[in-house]
Amino acid sequence: DKILKLSVYDKHNYALKKETIQVNIVIEELIDLYALQKSDCKFTFENNTSITAISVDKEQFQHALSNILENAIKYGNEPIEINISCSLQASYFITCVKDNGSGINASEIPLLFEKFYRAKQSSLTNIKGHGLGLNYVKQIMQQHNGWYKITSSPSGGTELKLAWPI
Repeated sequence: DKILKLSVYDKHNYALKKETIQVNIVIEELIDLYALQKSDCKFTFENNTSITAISVDKEQFQHALSNILENAIKYGNEPIEINISCSLQASYFITCVKDNGSGINASEIPLLFEKFYRAKQSSLTNIKGHGLGLNYVKQIMQQHNGWYKITSSPSGGTELKLAWPI
């Protein structure tokens, strides 16, 4: 599914289907879905803004956050803890996902959003993946005229921010 969607994005044939979504509801639904799949994972969520609705392509918003949550679960340290928060920065609604994983080497961070790139620690473990998820997130954010930023430290986990224009 990701490969097909990426090929559509690569050809620039994808037209966004923007609609107003209730952001808290969509995020809470994703949390509930992943909590069912991974019962020993602890999620926290807070929206630190007065914004409850944004205009985005709902499916793409869900896919972007799902990719980030899947990575947080795959690479989190037991017990897995994932914090999702929302904030405002300039004219962007920021969704931030922070995990308690072992982090990513600083030298790899610029490469993470490249197609088929997988961080070295993922190749050392038996974690499945093709290196497409974050490239897909990158394409979604570009389609929305938003931005993304990742910060990570070896002992402090990884934090990924997605900025959606408002």
